[in-house]
Amino acid sequence: FSGEGCIRFTGNTEVNGPPDSPISYHIKISTPGTYRVKMLGLKAHMETGEGDKANECYLRMVGEEGWLGEFTKFVLLGESYTWWWNILGEPRYHEFEAPEYPLEAGRYKIQIAGRSKNFFIDKIVLFNTGLFEEQDITGLKEN
Repeated sequence: FSGEGCIRFTGNTEVNGPPDSPISYHIKISTPGTYRVKMLGLKAHMETGEGDKANECYLRMVGEEGWLGEFTKFVLLGESYTWWWNILGEPRYHEFEAPEYPLEAGRYKIQIAGRSKNFFIDKIVLFNTGLFEEQDITGLKEN
């Protein structure tokens, strides 16, 4: 991780489970626009030894419509034991996309909950796509 610590989920199993131990982040949007969420995470399948396990969490924006407002599985698509920005929502089976929220000025709440044991999150970034390019965000140092 890049700072003094990171989030490590230790509930459920490395395979899956229901949303557990939600963490809420309250945010204030001053500039209306389309906002995208990016997360820097790591999958560590220490128990199953299977590379496609321990790679998921849940995320939602409270009050938004559709899958954006419901706890939705987010999957890390990358190698094990390496920090990756490639964590995408899976609103439908094996259909992945970056969540985008059209937000007005105001206060909002984002929640992250555990799904797979031994999934780690180091950074969570919410950025205005009209002001920043994705490479500005994902160009941040990954380890």
